[in-house]
Amino acid sequence: MVSQGRRPGRCRSPACPGELYEAGQGVPKDLAQALKLYRAAAELGHAGAQYTLGFVYEAGRGVAQDHVEATKWFQRAAEGGDALAQYDLAQRYDLGVGVRADPIEAYKWMVLAAAQGQADAASGSSNWNGA
Repeated sequence: MVSQGRRPGRCRSPACPGELYEAGQGVPKDLAQALKLYRAAAELGHAGAQYTLGFVYEAGRGVAQDHVEATKWFQRAAEGGDALAQYDLAQRYDLGVGVRADPIEAYKWMVLAAAQGQADAASGSSNWNGA
């Protein structure tokens, strides 16, 4: 949906070894362990892990697809200052995916993402319907 295919290694840091397990880099590939580590980092406030967990729920990777749960994690990442999460959250509010459509919230998150230089938000090249 909104963010599929847009997950460019968002969780890179010592706080988020889940990517190693997801990719099988230096450890056996283990999606269940990756999800456990993403969740732990996300709950500690790591915005990249929160975004990744949102993507996991959006795409249904190792969990049941759940747009509401995805939006919850994108919201947390956006509130933590992640520009891509802000952009994706703007689209979710614009389209009503996992949240009630709200053009004011969509506009707010799009402006915040653009202010950080998020390319799609800053260029106005997004496919959003909002304000």
